[in-house]
Amino acid sequence: MILKTILSALLWLLKIAGILLLAVLVAALAALLFVLFVPVRYRVSGFQEEAVENGEKPAFRMELQASWLLKLFRFRLQYGKEGLAYRFFIAWLEPLKLLAGRRERKARKAEKQKTEPEKTELQKTEPEKTEPEKKESAGSGEIKPDLDLEEKKPEDHKRKKKKPKKAEPEKEKRKKRRSGRQRKQKKSAGEESKTAKLREKARNLHAQVTDEGNRRAGLHAWTELCYLLGHYKPNRLKADIAFSLGDPALTGEALGALSLTPFVYRYPCHITPDFSAETFYIRGNVHMRGKVAVWRFALSAWRLYRDKELRRLLRQLQGG
Repeated sequence: MILKTILSALLWLLKIAGILLLAVLVAALAALLFVLFVPVRYRVSGFQEEAVENGEKPAFRMELQASWLLKLFRFRLQYGKEGLAYRFFIAWLEPLKLLAGRRERKARKAEKQKTEPEKTELQKTEPEKTEPEKKESAGSGEIKPDLDLEEKKPEDHKRKKKKPKKAEPEKEKRKKRRSGRQRKQKKSAGEESKTAKLREKARNLHAQVTDEGNRRAGLHAWTELCYLLGHYKPNRLKADIAFSLGDPALTGEALGALSLTPFVYRYPCHITPDFSAETFYIRGNVHMRGKVAVWRFALSAWRLYRDKELRRLLRQLQGG
């Protein structure tokens, strides 16, 4: 009977441990799936305001907001006249603020502990002297003549005649000439070695660029980058901008370049050039929204890792 109870207890313990281990594994798998497939949503907005009072310069303001898991985790970054500021939230709590308050409390406690012993030391001072003791101490001070100054007599400083410098022998002159020639030869040899190293590096770089495998690896990396940019680009973009480059010709060229970019005619962007202004300025506001999924980045990283030619190129760059 005792053995049966012990075995049943062990089985119950193993069962509970297995359930806990399974729960931990399920939680870890769920967290991994959340991180991979739940996207991070971002929103960026920028404002360039006009001068308002007393001829102030235009103030640029930018704000970046990112949220994840139904805004359970939020991050906010702001830049403006006050400088750079950032905040991080978990639900309704702000952990960075809580940590800062805790540090301030610790600093206050340390300052109080330091000031308390100083006050006690000041209170324990010696009693002041009485008036007759002060007078005696003041009258006892006598001025003693300095006998050393009387005994000392000024000495006559004799000027020593400067001896003419001896002419350097011919051997020393030859040694100096040889040392100067050797220095020049060493400098020239060092410069030649540097130029030779630069030539070798240029040759190695040319060989790496012209290699077909390295070209294919670079093309693969470029395609993966375009893949990520295509999926991480903003879904919504609104812009209302007025600009001038100070020269009508440059303003027209910039407008032509902007008209070729896809975000101008794909999204509701209003860009108005100012050909009459004689100074450079950009004024307006921009708002964009998008999302970033981690699994796409992980997939592209895995495909790049499987590329043997890209790994060989990275090893060459690290070694060279």
